[in-house]
Amino acid sequence: MVLPENDSCPFCRSKNAAYVKNVSNYNLYECKDCTIQFFSPRVFDTQVYVGEKVSAIYADYHNMRTRPTIWLLELMKVLKKINFNFDNKLILEIGAGDALNFEYLTNQFNIRKENYEILELDYKSVETAKKRGVVKAYTQFFDATFANEKQSHYDILIITEVVEHQDDLKTFLENAQSILKPNGFIIITTPNRERPFIFMGEKTDAPPHHFLRYNLDFFKKNFQNKIHYAGYYYFNHDNIIQFSKAVSLSKFKSKSFWLLFYPLYLVKDIAGKLMNNGEGLVVLLKK
Repeated sequence: MVLPENDSCPFCRSKNAAYVKNVSNYNLYECKDCTIQFFSPRVFDTQVYVGEKVSAIYADYHNMRTRPTIWLLELMKVLKKINFNFDNKLILEIGAGDALNFEYLTNQFNIRKENYEILELDYKSVETAKKRGVVKAYTQFFDATFANEKQSHYDILIITEVVEHQDDLKTFLENAQSILKPNGFIIITTPNRERPFIFMGEKTDAPPHHFLRYNLDFFKKNFQNKIHYAGYYYFNHDNIIQFSKAVSLSKFKSKSFWLLFYPLYLVKDIAGKLMNNGEGLVVLLKK
């Protein structure tokens, strides 16, 4: 796969970008045309799953998480609110991790497990996903080769906390569109770059973990005719504890010190709700 130049927009290919700041020795830019923010350089490293920088995050994946994430809770709420129809739909989840979404969605909605396929690069997460009951899993990149084999094959694509990892969003979304049937849906969640106190945990929101940053305006500007739903997700009490323990594990190699971080995430949550500005985004796009 040929990647765009690192000084051009990974979504619209414009070279009209403004410097924003430096994070962890990577320069962050904002495209003046489509408004996406992107880092330079964007070099994918498979060792991100086991490296020191974010290893604590993936350790939970490999140990089979049980509590729903903040984005999954909001996603289930949204899908119920809009009466989203899963009946007899063929689903692919791209970047499924340990298949936590699979477990909750198949339990909460009318989804046959045989109709829910996953694609995940991290083989340890796939091993965990199979323990949850995933029937079909692809352990590979989501690329043109996969897309060419699955043209107009799926009714629904689930892509939670994945689009921020892409080094070439234009190609990624073109491949995603190509494997969708007519009138299919893409369900996306991703961190909100305008969330309160973004400096908290920002080092994991930078390369080689995350390459792109989004706000709600980006989706409204560039997908206005395809948006079926667009909104925010927020913390709840259990998730504040989860995040506090994750930071404790990352900082001290132990979750025991999570109470040190709890007040910070509580204040962050309150600020987000008062400002009507969530931690992340939930977006449903219709083909």
